[in-house]
Amino acid sequence: MNKRFYERVHTSLDVKLICDKKVHSGVVTNISRNGMCINSNLPNPSEMKSCEVMIHWHKEVMKVPVKVLRVTRSDSSSEGMGVELIQSPKKYLEFVDTLHFFYSLA
Repeated sequence: MNKRFYERVHTSLDVKLICDKKVHSGVVTNISRNGMCINSNLPNPSEMKSCEVMIHWHKEVMKVPVKVLRVTRSDSSSEGMGVELIQSPKKYLEFVDTLHFFYSLA
């Protein structure tokens, strides 16, 4: 049984994370209408309450506020974070729907 309300799309999307007024790099490994899994080199992601994910799309930057739900260690130098959207901007939802459409054609 699938526990997720929205289907996730596997991707490797480079993003920037703003957490505690610092900018970090990350890679979104899967994305849905209400959350993402992000690999990053944040120093202590388990201590982060919320962050802002910056996604470049169509020559624009979407800033998506998220809260950290869980943290997993993928290897010695990176952490994976499961995040949930605090707010779902319309452009973000359009972006995810576009990804779903193109991945369904593959």
